[in-house]
Order: sequence, then structure tokens, then C-alpha cells
Amino acid sequence: MNLNKYKTLEQLAEAMNTLIGGGGSSSPTIAYYMTNAGQSISDTTLTIVDFEDQKHDTGSLVTTGASWKFTASTAGYYGVKAGIQFAASLSWAKAEYGRLSVYKDGTLYCHLDYRDELISGGTAVTMPLHGMTVVYLAASSYIDVRVYHNAGSAIALESSTDPQEYNYIAIWSL
Repeated sequence: MNLNKYKTLEQLAEAMNTLIGGGGSSSPTIAYYMTNAGQSISDTTLTIVDFEDQKHDTGSLVTTGASWKFTASTAGYYGVKAGIQFAASLSWAKAEYGRLSVYKDGTLYCHLDYRDELISGGTAVTMPLHGMTVVYLAASSYIDVRVYHNAGSAIALESSTDPQEYNYIAIWSL
């Protein structure tokens, strides 16, 4: 399934509902947030990503800030698609890596992406991480997205003026 062909979150939610047999929904819960703040991610520190820029949130279900989270208002399955990109850095060396993960109610749910062996070699390079999953949430359960790296020093997330290209999260009910 090529997810990039869907132009809106509504189209993506409808396609995912059809794919898993949900039959679609005329009004899915949708939250879409981005960040262009250049959040600094400390070395060897698991960090919640603060997607501070709201683009769409049907039920005001997101808490922004250092404890960013999406809290389900109703029980059910939710699609989660997220991506971040570390800004260009000379810090990457052999055996260093980055990881993007989803946490459910404060506990690791799954890793969305993992990348290693990205060697700077004297040239600043970026590291994109992204992925998608489906998670079951009870009413009042929450998820957040966390990033980790061990590049030896703090690295910021990309602070592009077009953050949807790099740092975003989309959550929709299935």
C-alpha cells in the first residue's frame, strides 16, 4: 500500500479503515501535528518529541510540551504515522544510531525506525527516521513518540520552514 498517494488525513484514514475491514468512518478522530522548533535531543537520552505546531485536531486530544501526548477519547484502534529528521551533523560515527519509538501509557509499544552505520566522515549528514503502526487504545490511554541517539553530543531536530517534510505525527481512528 503506497501511503504517500493520499493527499489528506481523511483519505488516509478511510483507506486504512478499508484495509483492516473497518468499513470506513465518516468522522474519524484525527490529530496532525508538526515541529520546526529545532528541539535539541541530548546524547543517550530517550526524549519525547514535542510536535508543538497543531495543524488539525478534531477533539483537542493532544497535550504539547515536554510531556507531549495524544490521549484517546474513545477505545479503539488508531493509526500512527510519525517522522523526524536530525539536523545535519558531523557527530555520526560507526556504531552510533538513532531510533524512533511509540510509547503507550509510558511503556514501549514499538520501534518505528532504527538507523545505524551513518558515518559523517567529515561531511555533515542528516538522519531521517519514520514509520507507521496501529495501536489499540482504551479510553484515556495515551501515546507519545520518543527519539534516541548515541552520537556523542546533542543533535537538534531539523528546523525547516516546511516541517511536514521532516518532523510530523498523524494519528487517526480506525
